[in-house]
Parts: sequence; C-alpha cells; structure tokens
Amino acid sequence: AVLARWEPRHGKFGFRHPWKQYLKIGNLTRSCAYKIEALSVYLHNSKSTPYEFQSKIQESCTNISLESGKALRETSLMIKKMSKSSTPKSHVLNAKSASESLKSILRTNPWEGADHFEIIPASAVASLVIDIVICVEQICEAVDKLASLVNFVPCELLHSGTVQPISDINGSVHIVTVSE
Repeated sequence: AVLARWEPRHGKFGFRHPWKQYLKIGNLTRSCAYKIEALSVYLHNSKSTPYEFQSKIQESCTNISLESGKALRETSLMIKKMSKSSTPKSHVLNAKSASESLKSILRTNPWEGADHFEIIPASAVASLVIDIVICVEQICEAVDKLASLVNFVPCELLHSGTVQPISDINGSVHIVTVSE
C-alpha cells in the first residue's frame, strides 16, 4: 500500500483515493497485531500465577477478548463489503466497559499476600488486554473515517423481507419473499 499512490487513477475514486487512510488503518492493525502476539507469548510462556488472582481477572479479560474480536471482525467486513455498520461501535463499548471493570479490579489490590514476582505475568496480560481495547477502538474510528471518505453504502438489514399469506383450499400455504 505504500507505493499505491503512484498507480494511475482507476475505479470510482480517480485521483482522490484515500491511500493515507488505508495506510493509517494498516499501521494501526499492525500495532494491534504486535500486541496480540505479545499477549500470546505471555499466555503460552507464563509461569503459574496464584489462582485467586487469575480468577479475579479472568472474566474481564475473556469479555474484552471476545468483544474486541467481534469488533475487528465487523470492521474487516465493513472494508470487504464497503458498507457501513454500527455493530463495531457496540462491541467496542462492551470491551471498554469490561476494560474499566478490569482496571477497577486491578486498583483494588487483588494480590494481597501474594509474591509480586508471581503476579507480574498476569498483570502484564491484563495491561496488554487493556492496550488491545485502545487499539481496536482506534482501528474502528479509522475505518469509520474511511467509510465517510469513500461513502460506504449503508448496511441494510439482513433477511429483511415481507411475508405474504396466500391461502389455497386448505389455507396452509404461505409464500415468503426475501429481498436482498
């Protein structure tokens, strides 16, 4: 994408193609991928952390991971289909609320009586998960800006259609038409 600005004009964009926005999305995605890779390394190589501490942060970390993954999936579909969608924002909001919950758990000093060297890996995991939420939010904002620059089409409701009851002699047949 770095050399793409030297290509001749093509498509509906002409010379107004938003290459810089694509580059910004690429850089944000790369940064997020580095953080996810670091998280993977911590999860696979971490020493055992006290169960009490793990159990306190596990639910929040799981919710953050699920919602962030859903938001990234939706933003990638937005770019692929070139259509606007509001669902990534809701997933980001859910991830941010879980992130705030995790921050409040970390502020309450859940590691009382534990050896600090034992909880450093789990604290690093929590910190990385919180950073990933920030990256995902930035990616979603950049994709929204791209959608406004490129004029993505509004997302239509899937499976919206009409049901027209047509009865025969028995009155048991219905025709369903789905418009796409």
